[in-house]
Amino acid sequence: IKTKIFKFLKIIISSLLITVLLLFTIAAIRTLSLDVNAGLQLAHWEKTNNKSLVIDHHQREELLANFKEAIRIPTVSFSNTESNTTALHEFDRFLRKAFPTVFSSSLVHHELVANYSHLGFYIGLGHDEEISGLNGAMNIVRILKQRGVQLLFVMDEGLTISDGIIPGLEGPAALIGLSEKGQAAIKLSVSVAPGHSSMPPRETSIGILATAVKRLEDNPMPRLFGYGPEGDTFEHLAHKFSLPLKFIMSNLWLFSPLLSRILERKPVSNAFVRTTTAVTFFNAGVKINVIPSLAEAYVNLRIHSAQSVQEVESFLRMNALLCTL
Repeated sequence: IKTKIFKFLKIIISSLLITVLLLFTIAAIRTLSLDVNAGLQLAHWEKTNNKSLVIDHHQREELLANFKEAIRIPTVSFSNTESNTTALHEFDRFLRKAFPTVFSSSLVHHELVANYSHLGFYIGLGHDEEISGLNGAMNIVRILKQRGVQLLFVMDEGLTISDGIIPGLEGPAALIGLSEKGQAAIKLSVSVAPGHSSMPPRETSIGILATAVKRLEDNPMPRLFGYGPEGDTFEHLAHKFSLPLKFIMSNLWLFSPLLSRILERKPVSNAFVRTTTAVTFFNAGVKINVIPSLAEAYVNLRIHSAQSVQEVESFLRMNALLCTL
């Protein structure tokens, strides 16, 4: 019996070793042969005019000075109906001062539509993009329709040039946006009978809501790395990594779960992996000695492209969160 058990274990171990060796061989071949540029070659009539990403110390200081001046202008809007038009006009003047070549070029025709700045070719810059676009984008569309302009497609602004964000990535990498995360806001509310702080109940509205928020943060959305375009992004960056990361990135069919766990460790890369949840607003109480009857919190969700709003809501309800979308 011992001999049979030994032979059986030997067969299992040998099979596992062969499987591991086979997988390693396939992964090694793919690492050496992966051509991320397949299908991306320029046609013979196309020309390139590559711009260097290397900037000197003076240029860096100039960019930093412009950035500092730009963020001092209070252009942020806090509702769908109110905006600081004075600050927006100031920002327009700043753009003209910071980028004189653009505005003085004969190739650029600058005009104002509905008193909101936008550039032609057709680059439309709406001032209220983050608060619905009803006064910016809608007026741009109205003017284009009046002129009989039919756009073939619309593109949003590009993504970042990643430099030092992804560990192990050698040099800067420009990320191409193929899709964008959706957004949803969820309101959590608890209503109880009010009371006095001298006679507190076992549970208060703030305590109940805090428990729900803690449960939400302790139960993140499932990992969905590889179900959206992020898998192809990392695969196309594989040649920019050194070993052993190059080996891993070239074989996401095998190492996707491992990479997913690594990425979720940091907030900046965790956004690649799943739908993210962030409690951004918490409101309760009116006086220091009064137990509030109502406590509210708002959760901002950035939904992964492989997940729907309905799936997110279902997940939250399964975690005992009564929410209103």
